[in-house]
Amino acid sequence: MAFAVRKKIEPSENWRSVFFDFLDTRLDKIEEEYPMEDLGEISKAVFQERAEILGHLLLGLIERKFGHLLGQQKCDCPQCGKSMQSQGKLSRHIQTLAGQSPKALIGDMPYFYCRGRAVWDIIL
Repeated sequence: MAFAVRKKIEPSENWRSVFFDFLDTRLDKIEEEYPMEDLGEISKAVFQERAEILGHLLLGLIERKFGHLLGQQKCDCPQCGKSMQSQGKLSRHIQTLAGQSPKALIGDMPYFYCRGRAVWDIIL
């Protein structure tokens, strides 16, 4: 079973519903693919799926808190204060304490070039 990767990120008031829909689908997948005959097998199933589950939870929280920034075209350099223009979009993986999500969960994240410092920045 393949899971769709969301590419467009906007501020979302229903991020919890989106996450719980994902979690419900993922739990169905776990029940189908893992025998879970004892506590060890249940722990193993959850442990193997943890990065994807945490990645989607983080995505929901990022959308809620920073969704308004993901479409920006200009911003000020956090180091020198000079204005930077968006140089396009990049896909990003979510790295959690439980590991990196296996799929690029965040797409269309703007990146910027600071001419004053001659460095690339992603503002998040």
